[in-house]
Amino acid sequence: MDLHKTQNLVIPFGNKRIFHTPISADVFEMNFRLLAATKVGIFAKGINYAIDAGPVIATLCLKEEGVRLAKEQQEEEVRLAK
Repeated sequence: MDLHKTQNLVIPFGNKRIFHTPISADVFEMNFRLLAATKVGIFAKGINYAIDAGPVIATLCLKEEGVRLAKEQQEEEVRLAK
């Protein structure tokens, strides 16, 4: 892995290089719970799973965690409204 002068993370992939564009601080601040919970969920299955889980698995985990957090928030709002 490298850090490009544009602050993009560069990951070697075969004979090519993949550039990862970082998210803005605002986007991170709005979604840090979701991102952290997703990371915990992936690593809870073990380091080998985390290493093998590619972008498709990470995306599905992110969506699943988003649904779970939204449901929790909705249940909390209903509970507080009573």
